[in-house]
Amino acid sequence: MNISQLEILRLLQETDYNVTKTAEKMHVVQSAVSRQLILLEEELGAPLFERHGKRLHGPTPLGLRVLEEVNLVNQAMKNIRALADDFIDNR
Repeated sequence: MNISQLEILRLLQETDYNVTKTAEKMHVVQSAVSRQLILLEEELGAPLFERHGKRLHGPTPLGLRVLEEVNLVNQAMKNIRALADDFIDNR
């Protein structure tokens, strides 16, 4: 699991689970997003999203819990950036 994969999850939620839009926001090809999602699901041992064909139709119960944690990680990253900005401004 890496930050990039967590960012994919955050952006999937933001784009209503649209892999193509997520890829565009990350400036990568759609297959790269799909591959990272599959790798993460394999690592966790369970699917994070309900699928109909190749389309994602929302999170599984595990996916909902993981997305809650992703939102906390995202907030922590924002807090760290703000701390660094404050530190630099106060030198």
